[in-house]
Amino acid sequence: MSGLFTAALLRRVGWEVFTPIYDLASPRMVLGRVVLIGDAASVGRPHMGFGVSKAAEDARALADALGAHGADIDAELAQFEGVRRPIGERVMLHGRKLGAHLGVNLKTEDEWAMWKLLQDPHAVLGHIAVPHFLAA
Repeated sequence: MSGLFTAALLRRVGWEVFTPIYDLASPRMVLGRVVLIGDAASVGRPHMGFGVSKAAEDARALADALGAHGADIDAELAQFEGVRRPIGERVMLHGRKLGAHLGVNLKTEDEWAMWKLLQDPHAVLGHIAVPHFLAA
């Protein structure tokens, strides 16, 4: 029923509504003394809901790293990147995996299995609201 309501609503709008969704994990967070944090370093799909908390954790990790080795800023920045870049990448990859619930362009058995699992709203909440994937 909600799909029919949505379709009727979109027809009444009178123009196409299209918002592309992108995800990205930068291969580097640190280049010299330039540091990317938050969505500038890696951005997951909106259904992840991780933007603010990831940015805050990036900032906290940067602050922690900038004091860990005394005056060796390059070592501190390398430590920061070594800790935070893999997390940003996991957020992005998990968002792609959860995007399978839309059923678009599924190619592998794993993608089809995830699609089937995520047809249950409780499974969607369990996979999105609880960041189990970060424990890896």
